[in-house]
Amino acid sequence: MEPGGHGDAHGVAATAGELDHAGGRAARLEGVRLAPRFSDVARWLGAPDAIQPRCLPREELARHYLAAYARWGGSAVPLVQFLEETRLLCLKDTLKMLPFAFNRTLDGGVDWTRDREEGRRLYRDEVYGQLTILLREIGGSGGTPRVSG
Repeated sequence: MEPGGHGDAHGVAATAGELDHAGGRAARLEGVRLAPRFSDVARWLGAPDAIQPRCLPREELARHYLAAYARWGGSAVPLVQFLEETRLLCLKDTLKMLPFAFNRTLDGGVDWTRDREEGRRLYRDEVYGQLTILLREIGGSGGTPRVSG
């Protein structure tokens, strides 16, 4: 993980390979920051299925994550609470990135094409999709997630 990246299960971010629980190596602190718990997985497990396709059902991945979280010393967290916290963190991050996305709809400045009009079009589609999902989430279909089984 790069410096300033998302936190780990305990709200601390670190560059990959810098922390070795078994070997006890010291960590470089430049990549460590405080963050809300579950920030490390909110983008993947908090995002609606329409944004983040998954290899396994969301609840199954969440259960796996929570088992590892508890194994490494995190307190037990009910699945429904975890899913709600990650959903809210994902919404927060989406809102935080909207100004950047809106600017790209105007200037088309992206790093994958020199065609500014294509950059504008792609970001207009992205902003439209993000706003649609946000409005759906905030407008009533969000709230406490339903957990199967």
